[in-house]
Amino acid sequence: TVHVRAKLPQGDWLYPEILLEPIRKKYGNLFASGVLKIASARGNRELTVGVNDFGNKVLYGGPIMSYSCRQYLIQSNRLSNGKMWGDDFHVYTLNWTPDRIVLLVDNEEWARIEPLGNGLQGRFPPNCRDVPRSFLAMGSKMAPFDDNFYITLGVAAGGITEFR
Repeated sequence: TVHVRAKLPQGDWLYPEILLEPIRKKYGNLFASGVLKIASARGNRELTVGVNDFGNKVLYGGPIMSYSCRQYLIQSNRLSNGKMWGDDFHVYTLNWTPDRIVLLVDNEEWARIEPLGNGLQGRFPPNCRDVPRSFLAMGSKMAPFDDNFYITLGVAAGGITEFR
């Protein structure tokens, strides 16, 4: 379990992240060996596309195993009280077990990701070609999240998402 008490920074085109990254690239480069996003919220107070709000009211988290197919496991949590994630300090928690990944904010569960019968890779459609299925099949049902990871606290500037 990882707990981080943080106030996510705000500012146009800032992209703060609290991550766990693999110590070694057991299943391949880039996201093939997995990244666990504990918390991320774009710094923009106002960032909309049409009627969709992508600004600091939206928290993102969850496992990433593929850059092009990251939307299949990443979860989002929206504040409905008009506040932004960067307005106050929060405790962001990741419970990572051999059976599931659970995300909490201030002790409230907001996301749960569990493997299917053939593991986490089973949550991706066949057209997600950069998921290293043959390598992941050699690991546990939680592969690539069955190895050692380290924590990264970061703030990127000049964008709205992670870079390859």
